Amino acid sequence: MRPVPVPVLALALTLVACSEPSPGPLDPSGPEPPSTLQIPAPPLRAFHDHPYEARVVIDAGGEPVRVHAPTRPAWMTWDSATSTLGGTPGWRDVGSHTLRLEASSSSASAARSFTVVVEKSEIDCGRLFGDPDASAYVLPFPPGRSYEINQGYCPSNPTWGHHRWFAYDFRMPVGDTVVASRAGQVLFVEERWPDGSRICGQENYVYVGHADGTVMQYVHLTTGGALVAPGARVEAGQPLGLSGDSGCSSGPHLHVALFRDGTDFGRKATLPLNYRNADGPLDARGGLVQGARYRADGG
Repeated sequence: MRPVPVPVLALALTLVACSEPSPGPLDPSGPEPPSTLQIPAPPLRAFHDHPYEARVVIDAGGEPVRVHAPTRPAWMTWDSATSTLGGTPGWRDVGSHTLRLEASSSSASAARSFTVVVEKSEIDCGRLFGDPDASAYVLPFPPGRSYEINQGYCPSNPTWGHHRWFAYDFRMPVGDTVVASRAGQVLFVEERWPDGSRICGQENYVYVGHADGTVMQYVHLTTGGALVAPGARVEAGQPLGLSGDSGCSSGPHLHVALFRDGTDFGRKATLPLNYRNADGPLDARGGLVQGARYRADGG
């Protein structure tokens, strides 16, 4: 008997073949590049006197991307070879700054603006004070007098008032003479408050501004103890007032601190300070030592 052809198999194969999707031509370029580049935000907080660095990385599906920073603060640098922002903001850069980044590839482009805020950093208590012989300052009391420092700068105990603060307290009786440590102009005077109140905010004081913009404060003067008026010109060693025990005080003493400028009188704005006429010990950084006694020489 002649075999009978069975066309069912062929039909089934044809149906299966027709039902398979065609893969189409292979795409050697990989994923489609984005139509808009996504520019990531760099760190938006910086701190004065601390390095800032941020690399701008943009994914464009393997395409080369050109990045620019056409608008940025003066303290900020831009390395186009590595797409890196850098720089160290200074004290005068504290505040808000505009940063604009622009990116482009062969198929897309984008631009984005940011606000970078520079904040005041904590002072560096390990900072060197420099050579006291080269200091612009003399001790805040007349030559020949000597006083103990009952609180120095940056004590380790966080409950002490000078913790993380460049300031000195000289144990000085009420009524002793306080002199200008450097020539300058008297900026502020307060002398109405009583001694012994122990009320913070009721301190008597004199503030003197110097030619380089720094400001020295002399605090806890006695009632009516100012010997100068605002606007007066004073020379180094000239009497400013009489020591006291006013305001937030634990006993009669003179508090002194040097500030960067007249815009901020907080502890973060203080500068290391030593004196060219101080006869007494210095620590390894060149600062005056808590508990030590210092005599003002004639210089």
